[in-house]
Amino acid sequence: MSKGARTDEAAPGSGPTITDTSLLRQVVAALAALTAAGDTMTLQNFVGQLAPPVLVDVVLHNLRFLSDVAPMDNRVAGGYATTAPAPALLDLVASAGVAGMPYASPVPPRPLAPILDEQDTPMVDAPAFEPDSLGPAPPVVAIALDGEQRAAQRRAVIHRVLRTEQRTLMHACGGKQLRRILLARIMRTSPLLSEAFVEFLFESFEARDGLEHILQWLFCLYADTFAEAKENAYANALLTVIRCMLAKLSPRDKALPTLLVEVPALPASVLDLLTWLCGLGDDSNGVPAPDIDQQTLGLIALRDVITNRPTDRDACLDLVLRCTTHQDDTLRGKAIRMVVNQLHPLLAGAADTIVDYATQQLDAAKELQPSEDAADGDAALTEAGLQHVSLFFALCTRTADLVPKLFTAYASCLPPVQAAFHKNMVRAPVECLALHVLYAGTNATHSLQGGLSRALGVQSGQLLDAIKEPVPGSEALALQVLHSLCDAADPIPESLLDSARAAYAHAQQDVRFLLPCLHLLSRDEIRRMLPEIVVLDADHIIAAMRRIVSGKTGTGPLTASELLLALHALDAAKDGVPLKRILEAVSLCFTPGLHDVFTSDMLAVALQQMVEQSPVPLLFMRSVIQTAQTAPQLHGFIIDLLSKMVLRQTWKTDARLWEGVLRCAKQLAPRSFAIYLQLPAAQLKAALGQYPDLITPLNVYAATPAVRASVPGGVLGALTDAAKSAGTEANGA
Repeated sequence: MSKGARTDEAAPGSGPTITDTSLLRQVVAALAALTAAGDTMTLQNFVGQLAPPVLVDVVLHNLRFLSDVAPMDNRVAGGYATTAPAPALLDLVASAGVAGMPYASPVPPRPLAPILDEQDTPMVDAPAFEPDSLGPAPPVVAIALDGEQRAAQRRAVIHRVLRTEQRTLMHACGGKQLRRILLARIMRTSPLLSEAFVEFLFESFEARDGLEHILQWLFCLYADTFAEAKENAYANALLTVIRCMLAKLSPRDKALPTLLVEVPALPASVLDLLTWLCGLGDDSNGVPAPDIDQQTLGLIALRDVITNRPTDRDACLDLVLRCTTHQDDTLRGKAIRMVVNQLHPLLAGAADTIVDYATQQLDAAKELQPSEDAADGDAALTEAGLQHVSLFFALCTRTADLVPKLFTAYASCLPPVQAAFHKNMVRAPVECLALHVLYAGTNATHSLQGGLSRALGVQSGQLLDAIKEPVPGSEALALQVLHSLCDAADPIPESLLDSARAAYAHAQQDVRFLLPCLHLLSRDEIRRMLPEIVVLDADHIIAAMRRIVSGKTGTGPLTASELLLALHALDAAKDGVPLKRILEAVSLCFTPGLHDVFTSDMLAVALQQMVEQSPVPLLFMRSVIQTAQTAPQLHGFIIDLLSKMVLRQTWKTDARLWEGVLRCAKQLAPRSFAIYLQLPAAQLKAALGQYPDLITPLNVYAATPAVRASVPGGVLGALTDAAKSAGTEANGA
């Protein structure tokens, strides 16, 4: 008997088994006879040798008299292999007559002895029991019960089985697996109690081996879908379990991914629920929208299904790919990292699908148009662009051959959408939580820190080719890549410099392609390119000046003073540059952003050399005035420069320069009074006529004994005449 019973055990995950009908009758008869005889020791030994599925079928054989349940030989019994059942379940089976279960013999059975607890004397071994020694099996008598009694009995059975978790001896003897099988098969016959059963398990999910109980139950229900076409019962039960997991378990609990991998099938309704869980749709039951932690759990569950359930791979991969274009950038980032770091490299069969989807989204970005209803306009279009292109950018870090498609698509996009390309090029395509949060224990990660250009690096032939000959319309993106690579490389390799030179020639000498490499050019090359540099915008000019002077190591082809001299040497007519652009470029040298480059010492060196040139540069006095404003410590030096300009009789050679001398002297008064007293009488009179407020303080200064002795008589006369004239005008007024 024992040997026959053992043949019904199944391997884990092999699905349900069916106990032979004749064997089931023998077991029921033997249990009834032993119960009637009161032979507790033999009965316990006999039950201990039964396989769990057989013992479960014994209980269900009796339960069929409580409700309209088909005979056991016409139904499917689910179960997993297990060790011998625990004697702690003996009272559930052998005392069924006492509990009202209708298999009792004509002789009323006696209650069994109490079940042994841990502190009691352990059971002793008993000889194997052979049922043939019992003689003819007693008849199984059904007790008539009404509907209410049957429902009460059913609830009592479930409650009693659930209560056995407190009996430690049962766990020690391997009875947990038996209890799991028993509960699953009882619940299969009691669909109305399924929700209460699930709720009970989730009250202490880990302690009660909740996942194992649920899987056992779901396998039983799934077996019924073939026997009796009850697909809805299995699907509804699985949905109930998933919703309980979401409501009662932490999002960090991996029970849900494990469940979805282990269940026998994933109905369409479950995929709909996963769609909602990942923020891709609304739940029909009005459940609140999932938060980011639940969405992350949904992504992990989809990942595990994709990698472990080939039959459901396509549907789940489609959901993950849809998440890579989600409007929420955090969820989108998680999905992109999952696809790029795990699914694309590890699933060869899915790689083409992933690339095709990313390419479709990239093409869709070219069709994006501003919405008339969008209040933020360009910002909304840029965000839409990020949704469409971020996955493709991330894939380029894995497959560099995709890079040319980026530049081609960029040229066809609207400027707000192109901004999305620029954002992805200089920073990671996604910004989200650290990889280990989503992929704990996974080594297959790929860093996107610093954006696509730095992820591929200067060794990428695809990036270098895109720089050398930019696709028409993609020059701005190529420039960004070039700048990013040059900033990251130290030193800049010759291949990158060659690409920059080629781009400069290809793009009709667009000097922007050489800006990040200016410190590698010769002094003569820098001077030849200055006319092209000064027509750029202010930010580019400032960056160029820093490269020229400081380079990347603190030393460039020109010093700050040499660069300032070269700027003053530019000729608007000869070099074909508007004078206004030259003025603006020179003025940038005196802005706070370049104070560390054009220091007071460098300014003094440059101005000293300019004043000695012949002719003096046109913008010389303008730079002197700006130096006086930004470097007060050079005021004494500037007065010396003004004195030299007076000695050179600048009023005779360049009226604009002379106007600058007078204006600078006015700003430095009274420290510059000595400059006025060096002027001839005619020039002094003209200067005082232009700045009459200087007449009185200048006369006071000239009347000082130490000064008056060295002032020519004509100059003193001019001062006196100017004072009289000013007094007459004041009296007349």
